[in-house]
Amino acid sequence: MYLSGSLGIAAAVSLAAFGQTVRDVYVDSVKGSDSALGSHSEPLKSIAQATVLAMRNYANGIGARIHVAPGVYRETITLRGTSATSGPQIIFEGSQVGQTVVSGSDEWKGWQQDGANSEMYAHRWPYHWGQCPTLPGWPALQDIVKRREMIFLNGVLMRQVVSRADMRPGTFLVDESSNVVNIWVPSGTDMNVATIEVSTRPTLFYSDHVSNLAMSRMLLQNSNACMASSQSAAVIIANAAHVTIEQLSVNWNNWHGLALYNVANPTVRAVHTDHNGELGMNGVRLKNATFDDVTASNNNWRGQWGAFDTWETGGAKFLRVHGGVFTHFVASKNNGRGIWFDTDSADLTVVRGVFANNSRDGMFIEKSQGPITIADSWICGNGDAGVLTNSDQVSFDRVKVLGNRASQILVDGRGGAVRVQDWETSEYRVITPAHLSLIRGTYAGVNNGALFSIIARSPDEISKFLGTLHASRNVWYKAEGADAFQLHIVGRNSEVTDFMGWKRVSRQDQDSLFSPTVLAAQGACTDEP
Repeated sequence: MYLSGSLGIAAAVSLAAFGQTVRDVYVDSVKGSDSALGSHSEPLKSIAQATVLAMRNYANGIGARIHVAPGVYRETITLRGTSATSGPQIIFEGSQVGQTVVSGSDEWKGWQQDGANSEMYAHRWPYHWGQCPTLPGWPALQDIVKRREMIFLNGVLMRQVVSRADMRPGTFLVDESSNVVNIWVPSGTDMNVATIEVSTRPTLFYSDHVSNLAMSRMLLQNSNACMASSQSAAVIIANAAHVTIEQLSVNWNNWHGLALYNVANPTVRAVHTDHNGELGMNGVRLKNATFDDVTASNNNWRGQWGAFDTWETGGAKFLRVHGGVFTHFVASKNNGRGIWFDTDSADLTVVRGVFANNSRDGMFIEKSQGPITIADSWICGNGDAGVLTNSDQVSFDRVKVLGNRASQILVDGRGGAVRVQDWETSEYRVITPAHLSLIRGTYAGVNNGALFSIIARSPDEISKFLGTLHASRNVWYKAEGADAFQLHIVGRNSEVTDFMGWKRVSRQDQDSLFSPTVLAAQGACTDEP
């Protein structure tokens, strides 16, 4: 773990090195006033006002370190700069880990008890948000997935329903036509002392074209971000370079937790993006990224309410990332995939990752040229494939892929050759599943799940793939091993074979083993093995 003062020290060194001037601004939600100077003895009340002062200095080439005292800040923080590559440094620094909270919810009082049900209460509802629009090409979604309302009772999310007949203890119903919201509290709840919070703000932190930005020791929660909108995440950082996010928690938000768009040299360290409504973390067009000691777990609770766990749901999705190191990245127990490296991703390394017990694939590597290397990691107990890929130059070294319900490794070549544009050079390249490397790995299947499967459009495509495959020094095992290795041709009968047949067909794994000793490792699969 990282010391609480590490970011501030690093920032001070950076500023001194570049000869920049930095001004300290202090914020205290209890003692402060937004008409104050922002000094240590006369702090401001809101982070938003401190940001206004910081951005005035920023325009003059002066950096800022904003010290935020413990407290709950019910506000939105917005920064709009002018450069995606440079600028003075701006630092947001909570005083204590977990004690500086930026919240998208407001506390509501004045609830009226229902005459017919003593555990049901009503309150006037002033909003008419309606349903969030669905993205083009997405499947039909249940109404509950397209809602954005969130209510917390004593810090616990209540479950939203869309009809009065569905109400039960612990649920709430918004009736926009009558301007009323009803909650049904669990038995024994003392409403005289209960805290009820209603989410009203979609984005809590938004930064655009502000480089050399740093955030640390803050908790951002309860955003009611709406899908298919420019405000789909609680924290959005866009068009910047040299961004550092450390010891941050972005939890219990309606749609996405943390989103990074078009950011060069981002560092995300000791960050938790858990319990978000659809996706924990989203990264698009990142360059030379560092993710260290990060979690993206228990996400897509809203999708689960509406039986939606496909598309981008789950722990983390990264699209068009060029250069990245992911160390001890944990994505577990998501209602969806664990992690998804989407189109045009290259030069990525994942070390000591854990992708476990997700409802869909543990890892999806899609339409990417690579190289992408996964090392010393666990991919286990997932509801679909352990690894799904149709990419080139993907390597697994000392990886344990265990107990996934579908195939442990699934190579999907049904799309054939795919033309993909490089987001940096604008050049096109053709990508087919090829050059997969599996060395020193442990693979164990369960029930009907295969150890290795490939789907292709013709025998020739399978032959070409196998001609580029490298598999060595692995240990494989499946109790019913006759169909452990499967070669599927679209529209034709499949060929299934045991380990000896696999070695003969693939001409790989000649120095590998088929042994039940791997089952001991399967029993060790947890979210943090």
